[in-house]
Amino acid sequence: MEAERNFYKLLKWLYLKMNADNQVGNQKA
Repeated sequence: MEAERNFYKLLKWLYLKMNADNQVGNQKA
């Protein structure tokens, strides 16, 4: 299902983005 694949892509992108944001936040702290 195409919609499902796009949904997982979005989840993965959000997950990676949150990880990157956390790393930046840790470096500032």
